[in-house]
Amino acid sequence: MTSATPRGETRKIGGPSSLLALEPDLGDALSAGERAAAAQVLAPTSTARPGPWKPPAKVAADSSALGFLVIEGLLMRRVMIADTRCTELLGRGDILRPWSMDSADMSSVPVEADWRVVGPAARFAVLDQHVTRQLGKWPQITAELFDRTIRRARWLSFQLAVCHTKQVRTRLLMILWHFADRWGRVTTDGVAVGLQLSHETLGEIVGARRPTVTTALGRLREEGKLKSVTGGRWILLGDPPGFLGEAALGAPSDSPVHRAAEPD
Repeated sequence: MTSATPRGETRKIGGPSSLLALEPDLGDALSAGERAAAAQVLAPTSTARPGPWKPPAKVAADSSALGFLVIEGLLMRRVMIADTRCTELLGRGDILRPWSMDSADMSSVPVEADWRVVGPAARFAVLDQHVTRQLGKWPQITAELFDRTIRRARWLSFQLAVCHTKQVRTRLLMILWHFADRWGRVTTDGVAVGLQLSHETLGEIVGARRPTVTTALGRLREEGKLKSVTGGRWILLGDPPGFLGEAALGAPSDSPVHRAAEPD
């Protein structure tokens, strides 16, 4: 009898699937004919269980591989300097190249970084050298993949700005609305943010200690700005902050979560 796959370990690379079937948005800039042809580009897939994650050595050793495209699931990248931790969340549509500049010898200051799959298993499209070679025919898809790396950098800039905000409860409110833009769903009760995040992890995201986060979340509940549900999930109530420095101003009508409104 074979042993079970350890938590967080990537399972064996699976059979190929159409990249555009896995992530249809990659073909938005293509004509109908181009899209039909690009649908023949096949990418291997892999999954990883919750827990610490490392990319398959075979992919990491491929210098021409673009990396991984997240298809399902949520991951954390945690950077540790001394006793301080900073956590970045990544999910569907994000591009990962975990072996790029993650070595301790890239920094004069001692630093460590690790990856963790959160909640249900994560699933990836493996953008190896064979996929890279095929995508050369459709620069629109390559540009979209590059766009996503830029988007990730700008989201990190937003997170950094949030961490410079004075009040912890304002930081939490802004980052939860940011997560709602990415992964939220509008329901009859409010905007549901279905992320299983501990108070400690939220603190690592907004630059605060766990007890301070717990107190701040309690204040936000008392103020009627959010409510917690089972499993570390949240319902955001009312409107998101209108601009930095204010915790409860009305949101513009074209707010992403408002555009995506749908019944529970």
